[in-house]
Amino acid sequence: MVTYLERYRHGDREQVWAELTAMGSAIDTEPVYADALAVASTTMSRAGYNFFSIRHKLVASGYQFSSCSSIGTVLLPNTKTKALIENIEHSYGLLPLSVKAWFEIVGEVNLQGSHPDWKVRASCEPDWDYTQVVDSRISVAVEPLNLLLARSAHHFPVEWIDYCSGEVYPEHSFDLTIGDGRRGDDSLTVIVGKMKMDSCLLYGPPLGRFDKYRMEPIETFVQYLRRSFEWGGFPGFAKVPEELRPTEMLNYLREGLLPI
Repeated sequence: MVTYLERYRHGDREQVWAELTAMGSAIDTEPVYADALAVASTTMSRAGYNFFSIRHKLVASGYQFSSCSSIGTVLLPNTKTKALIENIEHSYGLLPLSVKAWFEIVGEVNLQGSHPDWKVRASCEPDWDYTQVVDSRISVAVEPLNLLLARSAHHFPVEWIDYCSGEVYPEHSFDLTIGDGRRGDDSLTVIVGKMKMDSCLLYGPPLGRFDKYRMEPIETFVQYLRRSFEWGGFPGFAKVPEELRPTEMLNYLREGLLPI
């Protein structure tokens, strides 16, 4: 029987992730679990290669990392990372394998900043728009790849359906914010609880306004990473007028990236 890992390595990547994600908590049985874990680890190793390729090219090209970054550009996995993940899972529930593997293999990353040759000034504020001008350039939120692991989970006091697997999470589950740690419209939130491969992300407003969350399926964590790498680590450029995009730089950043 061909394993999920073998299929993934032979290029059936998106379908493998879709099938394992749709299984929901059923992946928590052998031999499926070991296979799913191997797929998650292999995927995030490739994603890590992509991130460090982008970071190296940014440094070499004169990219100026922003003071908005609370960790610099990368905080590699260490014993504190492992302890933090263990504490979250012990206190609130299991992380999706995709999210857990990212932080165990790649670490916390933050590409916020800008390049002096760009026609736009990348903003680290999610609500900046095209009307704001700083140092003679338009400020734009280009959504640089920015994944920090929250130090605690938040109570999620409503029933929630994981549209990726169809499973229902009861009241009093918890949600974990990843991204820059703010609970604004740019926050990425995953539900912590059951064993699962990947999770639909919530893009929500500040804590306490759960009735306003966009509950329809949007994308999973792995799909978010794919979209980020398609834009060289800056998926927000998809919303920027073409004449303002640093097209040559974006092509350079995504050159040689591994499909995940």
